[in-house]
Amino acid sequence: MHRGADPGSAPAPPPSPRDSSPGAGEPLRQGVSGSTLPVIPGHCRGITALLISVALLAGCTAPTDPAPPEPPAVRSLLLGAAGAPQGTFGDPTAPDFPRGFAELADIGFDIFFPLFLVSEGGESTAEVTHFLPPTALPGLDPGLTCAGPRNPWSAAGSVQILLPGYLLAIDQADTELLDVPRYQARLRSFLEVCLGGDVRPLAGIYLQDEPANSYMAAKLDPEPRDYLLENVATMAATSREVVQVPTVIAEAPLPFLLPFYGVPETDRPLLEENFHRAVRETVPAASVYGFSLYPVDIVPDLTALGEYVEEARRLAPEALPMAVLQGFGYTDMSIDFPPATGRQPTLEESRAMAFLAVVQGARVIFWYGPSALRRGDPGAWEDIKTVIGELRRTEGPLSWGERVVELGNPRLKWTARADGGQTWFYIVNPTPGEERVVVPTFGEGALLDALSGRRLGTGSTVSLDLPGYGVVVACTGCRP
Repeated sequence: MHRGADPGSAPAPPPSPRDSSPGAGEPLRQGVSGSTLPVIPGHCRGITALLISVALLAGCTAPTDPAPPEPPAVRSLLLGAAGAPQGTFGDPTAPDFPRGFAELADIGFDIFFPLFLVSEGGESTAEVTHFLPPTALPGLDPGLTCAGPRNPWSAAGSVQILLPGYLLAIDQADTELLDVPRYQARLRSFLEVCLGGDVRPLAGIYLQDEPANSYMAAKLDPEPRDYLLENVATMAATSREVVQVPTVIAEAPLPFLLPFYGVPETDRPLLEENFHRAVRETVPAASVYGFSLYPVDIVPDLTALGEYVEEARRLAPEALPMAVLQGFGYTDMSIDFPPATGRQPTLEESRAMAFLAVVQGARVIFWYGPSALRRGDPGAWEDIKTVIGELRRTEGPLSWGERVVELGNPRLKWTARADGGQTWFYIVNPTPGEERVVVPTFGEGALLDALSGRRLGTGSTVSLDLPGYGVVVACTGCRP
């Protein structure tokens, strides 16, 4: 994700083991018993493996169209909005939080990150201060904080909120050691005033946004400064002394970005080495960890997004893997980054990015950038809503054990889940070109599309042609 501006002027920022999962409606800090994955320190036990599907198959016909199979009613993903379209909460100066959170819950979101930026340049709307206690920053109007008449924490309903922890220390420079007593006092004030001592609405604490990237940016400034990475670990430890909830970090994929900044190849190894050192120093602070990658209009092949999910799992094997996906176009955010202008993802790209993240192991997914959009406008937000519906309809079998299968096309990404006589396949084509895949039926005779129930083919194997960015979720041995 990307950081925003000071809440005293313009609001600020935001923010995958493979087979564990929270049950429906369970908070980020809780998990299910019996997980085979490492336990997240102090909180969550992970999320079940999940992958999603859609029939985007060219030229497949079916003799019958039965009702879609009924997967188990298990939630295997946590889905979050890092911002919401302008107007979701009504008038920014008098936000209607109950209405907005009810809308997010109806879409299928579990978590909201209070980001209200309408551009990366800092232009923003006013809602963010309502998520903070009056003590968060000198000069805040108490009536425009959670102590006022509009407290979002008491209005969130089934949606949890991820607290931007760094906003409780935003009035100190990143070159200074964290003022622990002041941060701790502000966090205690938040728990008392905003939550009334009830931590159930709190999804976790987002420690710092892209700290390793911020460290590198400070080093590369015309006037270099020392960004203190140790503050990340200090904030995590201090937070855990006060409240036992997940600590969250989203990191930027700097090695992916360097070519687009025009950095000469000869300079990249040293920059990457320093970046990875900073990552190694900050990653232990997180119990939820992942990367934010926004590839649309930068590269046509989305494969790198999945690779960074795998990288997060490698770097933080005991943390819950997270992916932060693109919910905006570069033109929407006015980002000073090549391309400074760019379109929003298509429905197919949004679907492929989400399913790819899940196939590669992400169990927490955020969409960043919707706050630059407007409620009711067609485009990225409506597509995200569609994709979330598809994820929710097909995530149940991800709670099953993984079945190792070889589909023979290295350009595709997939996982298979099996229980009894059923096997569910989640297959993603992250490339812009059509790709063929041959799917085994394990003697069950037919391969069904999991969303429509349409028969995709019969026999010991079924050949499918996935168009560019195509996703299919299919099952054998399943019954409508």
